[in-house]
Amino acid sequence: MEIAAALEEEIVFGRLHPRERLIEEELASRFEAKRHIVRQALVELERLGLVERVRNRGAVVRLYSAEIPLT
Repeated sequence: MEIAAALEEEIVFGRLHPRERLIEEELASRFEAKRHIVRQALVELERLGLVERVRNRGAVVRLYSAEIPLT
């Protein structure tokens, strides 16, 4: 999915910041897509662990810690 890939790239390269809200309406306008297509992209990003979907708030970029686990 092109929208999910574009958003994934923006998250990975830091153009979208941790805890930044991803508003469906704005994304639909930006990508010239229907809202249900944007929702599918957000579900895909949630599945990948890049986005959290919060009930009654929408989607936000997930916050990752810089800690490296000890093995």
